Amino acid sequence: MPKIILKSHLYPIIESNHNLSCILSLLLILGGIIGWNFFHLNFWWHNFLGFVGCAGLLFSCGMILVGIFFAWITWQESLVIEDKKSESFRVWQEYENKKKENQKQIEHNRIKEAYLDNAIAKIKKKLQDSQNRLQTIYSYGIVFPKYQNFAMMSSIYEYIFSGRCSTLEGRDGAYNILELELRLDKIIWKMDEIVQKIDQIKNNQYLIYESIQEVNHNCSVLIQNNIEIEKQIDKLSETTTKEISRLQDGSEIQTYILNQTQKELNYMNRMNYLSGNYKAAMYGPNF
Repeated sequence: MPKIILKSHLYPIIESNHNLSCILSLLLILGGIIGWNFFHLNFWWHNFLGFVGCAGLLFSCGMILVGIFFAWITWQESLVIEDKKSESFRVWQEYENKKKENQKQIEHNRIKEAYLDNAIAKIKKKLQDSQNRLQTIYSYGIVFPKYQNFAMMSSIYEYIFSGRCSTLEGRDGAYNILELELRLDKIIWKMDEIVQKIDQIKNNQYLIYESIQEVNHNCSVLIQNNIEIEKQIDKLSETTTKEISRLQDGSEIQTYILNQTQKELNYMNRMNYLSGNYKAAMYGPNF
């Protein structure tokens, strides 16, 4: 595109030369016509001067022919110049349209980045809030600190929920079953190993397996929803703050965060009620 713009600066010079050619052609033709009339009227009928008159007439005819030739050349040049100007204008229009499209895409990409940054910030804040609530629940001391991690808590819950035991302590309690299965390598408690051996834990750690499958499904839904929102941003004619806020508030991430927050508050209320903190269970953790 810069080359085309550079060439366009030469058009005034080219047109100036073209105009000079037109003037020269007209002058030659006009001079030839005037010469023809002059020699024909003043010298044609003299004997000696008749020869000069003939020469003048021939010269005048030559000027007329040269003028016509130059006029034809100038006309051909004008056609070429107009074609080049039209082509240059077409290319310039394409360049300007692409420039506008690129600017619009850059703006959309900026909004997408801002939207994703906002979503990531919300997710990080939700993760921190969830971890704080989890530590608050652990602080009640119902479960021994040694077993306060995702894998062991899931196994303990599975023992009680499936009816294998009804208490945490004792010979037949959840702690003993957990310790025995750990020694026999029936369960995996490290998360990195669980992720690597997800298909192997389906029988002995069913709840963890189901939880991971649910997490994978939720992640797929959230990712697909983000892709759809990015497509909606591309279709926006005006990327106003109101439109972006509408997309953020209606996103699956926002819905997921609200649902998880409500679940966690319900867990906190149950724990407060079971621990005897009835006001906190009814009115919230600040009581």
